[in-house]
Amino acid sequence: MVAGVEGPDDSLGYLYRYEDVKYSRGCDEFDNPYPGYDLKVELHKYRITRRTPKGAWISLSGFPGHEKFVLLDARKKFACETGEDAMESFRRRKQKQAKILEGQLKRVQWALKLADNMEPK
Repeated sequence: MVAGVEGPDDSLGYLYRYEDVKYSRGCDEFDNPYPGYDLKVELHKYRITRRTPKGAWISLSGFPGHEKFVLLDARKKFACETGEDAMESFRRRKQKQAKILEGQLKRVQWALKLADNMEPK
């Protein structure tokens, strides 16, 4: 699935970003939600509205004022010039997210062990 708005002037090109998106599984006939969700990795395509020597302005929604500047020579950027670069960026973001969450989990487990060894006052 490709998100983004394509306008009449697409001559400046596009930038790309992959994101993981959660989708509800819906509801039964009694409006009770089904448990869990479906996860998909989707490619978002953003139309470039202006270019500068260092980057590009992209349209986030197709409406005036909903633009974002992307510094194209930055190590970390919101969107990339190719789909391959966008996938590599997505992988790095998810790896970093996993390391952060692993660190948080270790801290929680450590705190629980400390609490188990404490005597209530």
